[in-house]
Amino acid sequence: EYATDVYEVNPIYFVLKTQLDQRLPKALDAFQKVYHRNQKYISVTTINGAHLIPVMSIQYCERENRRTKIVTANGTLYVRETLPSLYSRLPESLFAPCHKGFVVRLSWVVKYNRGTVTLMDGTVLPISRSYIDQFRSSIQRFIMSEMQSYMTLQQKYISSRC
Repeated sequence: EYATDVYEVNPIYFVLKTQLDQRLPKALDAFQKVYHRNQKYISVTTINGAHLIPVMSIQYCERENRRTKIVTANGTLYVRETLPSLYSRLPESLFAPCHKGFVVRLSWVVKYNRGTVTLMDGTVLPISRSYIDQFRSSIQRFIMSEMQSYMTLQQKYISSRC
């Protein structure tokens, strides 16, 4: 009876009520790809339901016991997803692991040394020896990318003034 109603809308994804917990995050990702092309979001599921989080609001993620804590500009969320799984869905150019239990947004890093990363808000996270080289490479690529973006903007500004 309801099957023909699907022709009156443009469905992105189908979710059965019995599979809501498993399929809603995938449905939200599909929605995000279609309707939020300019600002990237990541969908996560907490005990309170599914959420769309703007990627640029994420400051860092931390593995705590069997949950992953996502610290954002708007608060903290706890998800059951593993940290490696969550990290695989974040842009590699903007995030990097600094420890087995931490992933940090590179634009939030104020300084780092052999043992710690300090974020803009003063949060200090550990860097493990096994991640220091990868983290250093990630931060260098990030800085180079930011410098290239700045130079491009500067050139556009200069050429528009001439």
